[in-house]
Amino acid sequence: MSEPWLGSELDAMVNGYLNELSDALGRLPATQRDHLVSEIREHIAELRAERSVRDRSDMEALLNRVGLPEDIAAVALEGEDEESDPVLVPPAPALPLGQRLNVSRRTMVVVGAVAVAFIIFVVAVAGVFSDGSFHGSSSAIVTNPAGAVLPGPVPPNLPGPLMGTVPNVIGESQAAAEETMIGAGWSYTIEETPSTAVAAGTVLAQEPAAGSTGVLRRPVVIIVSSGPTSTS
Repeated sequence: MSEPWLGSELDAMVNGYLNELSDALGRLPATQRDHLVSEIREHIAELRAERSVRDRSDMEALLNRVGLPEDIAAVALEGEDEESDPVLVPPAPALPLGQRLNVSRRTMVVVGAVAVAFIIFVVAVAGVFSDGSFHGSSSAIVTNPAGAVLPGPVPPNLPGPLMGTVPNVIGESQAAAEETMIGAGWSYTIEETPSTAVAAGTVLAQEPAAGSTGVLRRPVVIIVSSGPTSTS
């Protein structure tokens, strides 16, 4: 049996992991970067409180459950690469005064029409949902029947906790499994496979496994039985 490591040595492994994460998040604003590193630090502390971490191999297994720093950074930095530096466009030559007045009048007419159309749209939407049947949209990612991942609305910056524990959906119907994943904040994709042991429409496997810890915006693969293979 290996000797237990001193707490300071295990803490040094955690600090090294968090330093790598901070470096990988270098393109984030300092406030967001510090917030995310602090969140991951708390998550690691929770995992250490749940299980005994005695030596280097135990700590490496725990950090592997949290995820590679570059994988976490890749998710957190999504959208940052889409923001490019502004393109400098030379100013257009000034129009004569008479033309500028005509343009200003046309602009005011267009703006006024857009404002009226927006007010009508808001009133219509309020009428449609005035019965209280609208409960808001889910921020989870759902799939279409073909299995392609469809992103739901994503708020700016870091939307809530980045890490989560994968729920167990094996044995559930496909519809129930989808509701479970959405309720837990996970995105997912559906795959079908023939099975003689599991009824069609029932989940027979999932990846990652239930209880795993991972990045919430990485989809879980739900494998659903399509029933026995038909034979001619």
